[in-house]
Amino acid sequence: MKKAFVIVGHAHWGKSETLKSLTDDNYRYHWIEIKDKWIFIKRMSNDDDEKKLRDFIKKNTMDKDTLILTFCPSFEKGKKGHEILKSLINKKFKLYFFILKNKYGTDETISDDEIIELKKYGECFIYKNKDEAKKRAYAFRHFIKSNL
Repeated sequence: MKKAFVIVGHAHWGKSETLKSLTDDNYRYHWIEIKDKWIFIKRMSNDDDEKKLRDFIKKNTMDKDTLILTFCPSFEKGKKGHEILKSLINKKFKLYFFILKNKYGTDETISDDEIIELKKYGECFIYKNKDEAKKRAYAFRHFIKSNL
């Protein structure tokens, strides 16, 4: 089965900085090798451009068996969070959520209701620390390795 590793957080939460650190501080890398497996990275989240993320999933995942994505848990009316996750499942991806519970540098958190919704779609790991990007990236890499 295909696998999608999903960093979860709201806008300006630290998702992009975590990916940047994961790829040696380079935003341009779209592939990363972990455990002898090449993994495609889609850096744009649904909170950046919901339509582009949906289009990417529909049109550009056929030849990829492992993905890294970012996702904002937007499940309220008018948002397409459920549709995006269902689309990944329909494309035969098993979902692994790395949830940034706390926004870096603030007291804002991902709600328990949002986590409950995510658990309907895949396995969840809740990262509770308020660490800098480098430490988050290290933990995310470990999460990926343990689920490959």
